[in-house]
Amino acid sequence: MAIALSGKVTDEIYDQQLSTIPQNVIFCNKCVVSNQRPRIEFDDNGVCSACSYAEEKHNVINWDDREHELQLLLDAHRSKNGSFDVVVPGSGGKDSSIVTHKLKHEYGMHPLSVTWAPFIYTDIGFRNYFNFIQSGFTNILMYPDGKLHRKLALLSFDLC
Repeated sequence: MAIALSGKVTDEIYDQQLSTIPQNVIFCNKCVVSNQRPRIEFDDNGVCSACSYAEEKHNVINWDDREHELQLLLDAHRSKNGSFDVVVPGSGGKDSSIVTHKLKHEYGMHPLSVTWAPFIYTDIGFRNYFNFIQSGFTNILMYPDGKLHRKLALLSFDLC
């Protein structure tokens, strides 16, 4: 089977991807994940790394202790006059939005969100960012000089 991508046949790429999938399929002893999932590992008991992580997350980590440590850290830096007391890197995506929301509404902090503008905003990305700001958060949007931004974009490709 050939896949056409911009008019270019990619049999070689397709074959290369298929060659990385293990031929002998093994399933996790606790869930339905197989060894054909990228980056999955199995322990000596046949349990996948995702199940091992879930086990640790739910049974090993003491979340009450972590919550207490977070409260102490926040209290040590809490503003007494309503000025900003925490800086949150924010893109408007779900992760930075929930962190900023929780810091403000659950922990009583006064977060300042700071965003480094992407090289090109997608329509939905900009809408998410705009909605995040409109939901009641102060944000500083940094636009670097165009030459610097292009240079940083090129350098980031070199890291891949």
